[in-house]
Amino acid sequence: MKKPSEDTRDFDQTQLKLNGHGKILHRDYTAHFFRWSFARRLIPTGAKILDIGCGQELPLLAVMTSALGQYRPEVYVGCDLNTIKNKPTSSNFEIKIYDNFNFVDQSSEIMRNHKPFTYVTCLEVIEHMTPAHGLRLLRGIYDALENGGYAFISTPCYDGRRHAKNHIHEYSTTELAEAITSSGFMIVQRIGTFADIKEISKDRLAYDMMNRLGTYYDNDAISCMLAPAIDPDKARNNFWVLKKEETF
Repeated sequence: MKKPSEDTRDFDQTQLKLNGHGKILHRDYTAHFFRWSFARRLIPTGAKILDIGCGQELPLLAVMTSALGQYRPEVYVGCDLNTIKNKPTSSNFEIKIYDNFNFVDQSSEIMRNHKPFTYVTCLEVIEHMTPAHGLRLLRGIYDALENGGYAFISTPCYDGRRHAKNHIHEYSTTELAEAITSSGFMIVQRIGTFADIKEISKDRLAYDMMNRLGTYYDNDAISCMLAPAIDPDKARNNFWVLKKEETF
């Protein structure tokens, strides 16, 4: 862990990889799978999706299209700062991957090449850049959406003292909410994706369930399972559902 003042970078390019994560159960990485699954539940088939920070192995696309082959978006566009070696193609729907691509600086290129999107996902990305770039990211997402479209953002909740070494800036919920609303979004929902066990234990109903689940699951699993059951202000990571309100 480090102090925020120690980081002078504009962007961090950390990404999940199959050979580096998923071999042990840890709440930070287990929570990714639940986020992808939740996004899939919210996005209907036939949607036009922009996935910012899609990752080298395109995990969201894999989760969304692997359920018995039944789900098909109309368009999937992924972009990432890193190189994506195996770019997929599909005859069933449109896929376009932009790698070595900085959405903050290059969002206009995507908007020139594609119609507005119905959904934009940006999961565990905004903490990997400075607040000034984060605000430009949010405004770029807003511009990329069609009227009435939705954006999904997840990020840690900054504790005011220290944050992960590969995070440049972790927002407080108040700080991020102000950036989101100033960018034009309406906040539809905010959900905790993992939480400290000590916070879960303070909630009477969650504490009872924690004890029951604890007969089988360890604390890392429980912290993900029960985070949505408590106040999201008490969680260590939040999933934000945002809407671009319709304008005429």
